[in-house]
Amino acid sequence: MKWLKEKTSSRRKPGSIHQPAQTLKWTPACAGVTVLIFLIFLICAPDSFAEDVTYGPESCEFSIVFPGAPYTAQRCNPADPEKCDPITSYTKVFGMDATVNFNVTCIPVSADMYSRYSGDVMRTTLEAMVGRQHLDQYKTSFQQHDDKAKQAILLGAGRTGKSDKIYTAQLWIGHRSVFTVEGELIGVPLDEADDMFAAILRSIGHKDGKQESEPKQEEQDDNKTDEESD
Repeated sequence: MKWLKEKTSSRRKPGSIHQPAQTLKWTPACAGVTVLIFLIFLICAPDSFAEDVTYGPESCEFSIVFPGAPYTAQRCNPADPEKCDPITSYTKVFGMDATVNFNVTCIPVSADMYSRYSGDVMRTTLEAMVGRQHLDQYKTSFQQHDDKAKQAILLGAGRTGKSDKIYTAQLWIGHRSVFTVEGELIGVPLDEADDMFAAILRSIGHKDGKQESEPKQEEQDDNKTDEESD
């Protein structure tokens, strides 16, 4: 995935990089400064926190680690208010400077879900978030981790109010469950917030850990914007 092998973001301070960082260049229409944003997995950040809390229900094939206790609520379908699923959220506010937000769901599904969802379908599903999240530029990618799981990722940049944000969404499909993750890093560059965001993303995966073996990868065209998707 060549677009995931660009140089480390200028948002981060120089330092030893244990594994390649993953970045995306974005120039906001309302600013003359290029913002470099990063994604997922192999970023130089702490692997754990003092108060790690792992979310991964028994019925879920996947897990994510938060640096504190998340909270769980019910998210209901507007078209069918009686149909509700639990959503687990974690938020950390760094004064007036930055905010880290995550929303996670894991829903049991029938075994045929795995074969029914192709990489194209999974990427298209995530692209529905582009307009909803007011992203100016985004990329999607797809990986199949042996025969254990399929994973689609969306990475984008936009604004929340007057603040820049990095947004990522992940869709994981296994043989018994579907796992979704939405993450936001909002505000000005702040090492503590950047490290937390990266570490949480690195913790996401299949519980057996085998998704880190050589996956089959697919990728959409570089530098895709929301206008190009219309």
